[in-house]
Amino acid sequence: AVRKPTQDMLEDVDVVVFDLQDVGVRCYTYLSTLHDVMEACAAHQCPLIVLDRPNPNGHYVDGPVLDLAFQSFVGKHPIPVVHGMTLGEMACMINGEGWLQDRLRCALTVIAVKYYTHQTPYSLPIPPSPNLTNDQAVALYPCLSFFEGTTMSTGRGTPFPFQVLGYPAPSFGAFQFTPIGLHGKAQCPKHHDQQCFGMASRNTPRS
Repeated sequence: AVRKPTQDMLEDVDVVVFDLQDVGVRCYTYLSTLHDVMEACAAHQCPLIVLDRPNPNGHYVDGPVLDLAFQSFVGKHPIPVVHGMTLGEMACMINGEGWLQDRLRCALTVIAVKYYTHQTPYSLPIPPSPNLTNDQAVALYPCLSFFEGTTMSTGRGTPFPFQVLGYPAPSFGAFQFTPIGLHGKAQCPKHHDQQCFGMASRNTPRS
């Protein structure tokens, strides 16, 4: 019901531990959740420990910096689309740049990943969310996420979300797929039960 921990939730809490696998893309909302948790911890004097994890898209930085006139839960910070940082590094930046409400500072501890560098290839052992099911989807997500704001389907409701792009019109391409409601996903996907035509990037080399 709420995105930010409330005072009642934190009243008897000695410390909050944050441990989520991010994918290094501004609109992926684990970063916004981290921001909200930091803000709540700072407001209620509760220490926060971030257990850092590698960023599978951490080897490059790309895309425009967010115009804060369009700030929302899918983009809170003036950073590029692909920001190149781990969530632990982002937490330090949020604190250091004074991006929390009223320029609060969180009592932050980051447990770094031993031996990790931004050039270290990282294959996610567990999908970070239901629509990023493999390394290919994670690699394509920075580009295909832009189509979420259009009438195009990015393959939600198929076995290969964020690995295809299509629309219910044959002129869009030769590849065909039909989005359906899959187990465990509450919302019907875009173009539910409609045959879509477009392109597939399931086997495109990641480079």
